[in-house]
Amino acid sequence: MKKALICGQGFLKKQSKLIVNYKPIESYCPELIPQNKTRIVVYVWDYRIQKARKHPLAWFIGSTIESMINTRNRIKSGGTK
Repeated sequence: MKKALICGQGFLKKQSKLIVNYKPIESYCPELIPQNKTRIVVYVWDYRIQKARKHPLAWFIGSTIESMINTRNRIKSGGTK
């Protein structure tokens, strides 16, 4: 009877044939300007709010979702984080 292999327990012969060719990716990234940073942060907050609304306990954490919306609106209007 064969035993199941635990993760990492395999034939060393098969694992030694793996050759990794690492080549760094070079790309141009412009500097982050404050207007774009604010838009990115607001987008992340929108995503968090959508995820919270889809949660099974969304009815229970309604006040938390409202607090998240208020935080997002405050950031969008240029207020503090």
